[in-house]
Amino acid sequence: MSIVCGMNGFGRFGLHLLSNYLHFIGDANFELKYINDDMLSIDEAYKIISSDKYVRIYNDFKITVDGDFLVFDGKHKIQYSNSAADNIPWLGKPELFLECSGKYTNADLARNFKVRNTQQVLISATSYNADQTLVYGFNHGDYNSDSDVISYGSCTVNAFIPLTYRLNELLGVRSADVNVIHNLPEHHLLDEEKNTLNRCKCTLSVMASNLLDCISDNNFYVNYTLIPYSGVSIIDYRYSLKSINKLDEIFQMLENECSSGSLKGLYNILDGDCGPEEILNSRFSSVIIKENSKVVGDSLYLHAYFDNENSANRFFDLINYISLQKSECNISKVGCSN
Repeated sequence: MSIVCGMNGFGRFGLHLLSNYLHFIGDANFELKYINDDMLSIDEAYKIISSDKYVRIYNDFKITVDGDFLVFDGKHKIQYSNSAADNIPWLGKPELFLECSGKYTNADLARNFKVRNTQQVLISATSYNADQTLVYGFNHGDYNSDSDVISYGSCTVNAFIPLTYRLNELLGVRSADVNVIHNLPEHHLLDEEKNTLNRCKCTLSVMASNLLDCISDNNFYVNYTLIPYSGVSIIDYRYSLKSINKLDEIFQMLENECSSGSLKGLYNILDGDCGPEEILNSRFSSVIIKENSKVVGDSLYLHAYFDNENSANRFFDLINYISLQKSECNISKVGCSN
């Protein structure tokens, strides 16, 4: 019993989410039936899907427009609308409302999308007042069906939280720092005011201590810099560890975790640095480069790339998990009624 979803916002994140959905539709427990964007017409959305040089949906699917529908390979049809958020024609129809516009991260505003048949709103960004923040691979099993609004965290939250949690279990984390060199969407590069380095605040600064017992305001810091570059981003981790091993031994632990442990499917490790382009559209929350990592004193330095826009894959995983729980609950109710 597939759960019906509708997505509001078709920016970079929404485009990546659509790509994940189409490529893994056979494993999806949900059906993406609706997309709305308040800025883009269906023709503009079609042009983006048919030409984006980073998210190459057109390589694997034939894309057409049929009235108000985007059609993929002649069979996967998604109704598209170009309306203000309070005037979405399909509002209240899907069971899950996927808020991907970045404009409704305040849960009090996002909660307005929970009308009629819509049971929950999932936000593709940090929401400080969401009922739950669920990071796939860390605490997604804590999902509560009574939560109205759920945040998936963010690209940096997903890149940091599961790794840090497991490192703390294995070696004990005294303190941590993260240095993020973050891209800008290509269309922003045309803005001269953004064609510079820009130090910004990062939601991970708040969410790390909210989600992890080993992290607090007193032992954690995030350097977050936006740069005029549209490709894959960098995240460098530093951990002061209670039990420090040789670098090879630490990587043996991490490689075991990534191949068959709690970090499987979430992180990858590469021996050499082949550059960020090799990580484009990676489904990993970050890819750690062994040759650029080091142990100094009691500190472990890990260099990693992450395709921050494609953290939509963790959002896809979370939607899929929640949809499975809802489907099983619906099946159970049908069974009881029979």
